[in-house]
Amino acid sequence: MKIGLLVPNSQLFPLVGLQFCDGVMLALQANPQLKIELVIEDVGNATNTELIKSKSNKLLLQDRVDAVIAYVGAKNNEELTDLFDKHKKILVLAEMGAFARYENIDSTYVHRYSLREWAASYALGKYLASQGFSKAFICLSMMDAGYQLPYSFVSAFESAGGKAVGYMSAQLKFNDSFFEQLDNRINESQPDILYCAFSGKDAIDFFNGAMKLIEKYKLQVAGPALLTIAEVVEKHPDSLHGIITSSAWYPSLQSEINEKFCRDFKMLNDNEADRFALLGYECALYILNNVVQQADGRLSQKETAAKMRSCNLLTPRGGINCNHAQSLSGSYIAKVSSSDISEVIHFVDDDQEDWRLANFNNHPNEGWLNPYPCT
Repeated sequence: MKIGLLVPNSQLFPLVGLQFCDGVMLALQANPQLKIELVIEDVGNATNTELIKSKSNKLLLQDRVDAVIAYVGAKNNEELTDLFDKHKKILVLAEMGAFARYENIDSTYVHRYSLREWAASYALGKYLASQGFSKAFICLSMMDAGYQLPYSFVSAFESAGGKAVGYMSAQLKFNDSFFEQLDNRINESQPDILYCAFSGKDAIDFFNGAMKLIEKYKLQVAGPALLTIAEVVEKHPDSLHGIITSSAWYPSLQSEINEKFCRDFKMLNDNEADRFALLGYECALYILNNVVQQADGRLSQKETAAKMRSCNLLTPRGGINCNHAQSLSGSYIAKVSSSDISEVIHFVDDDQEDWRLANFNNHPNEGWLNPYPCT
């Protein structure tokens, strides 16, 4: 049996391809009874749809793969869905889930596997409002706006009695005038939450300048775990008392299966498991746990696809229900502290599918729809 992988590369997340592929490899090791050959194709930054189609055709026609896992961004989903549906071959469209606006897939063979981070952002808004927070100031990176994660947060926060009292987009390079303007805006609106969406060096530069304001106004910092990083807390342990975040998964989840996953992944490539690794691992499990082979040993495409459409998976982040060609699961709320440990403080078992359809059916997608958690 052959499985093809379409993986991106990124300057912001340089290890994304390695982590994703090694996550798949770890799932293969957990299923030694299946003889699997991997064929890996690099699709650049996933902006070139023609390149992605060409790589897909190579996997289908030259390499004769039985199934493909494509981590290529929502922009390419329609073209690939059409291609694999015509070939009657299994395709798993992998995504972090920063988009709530998408069409349900109408194909026997094509499935969407998402960490559904937009649902985690919605859960975060509900949670903070329930804890007595009432006003949130939203500050987003020009580079890392997080697509529909902030919108999901604000929608939930306001539905639970809170209010977004201001918005501000960051500059490409931070300077004193930006932080002066941020100070004035916060002083005018008097929020109790600063909701941030930054990542990498962008996050460190932002918090280096904003920390005085966070301390001055005694703000609780919140944001999606995809776009806030523990290194920030480590640099400012006296001023910042934790970032409250939300995500589908945290490496610190205390369960036997999660601890084993993190331990085994570390042994595999000497890197810590991250969400890219988890996504690759779960997408591979999604196929491998539902394999139906014909008498000659080949994969039965139709029967395997049918099992995938209505299965339950036990993964490092808990139980996953897969139906209607997508994955549904709960979300975690956590506090990232100066000890670099995410303390999980709440779990939300709510798929939010009705809310998504009601709020995003006619909502336009933003940006260029890249495969990463953010732009």
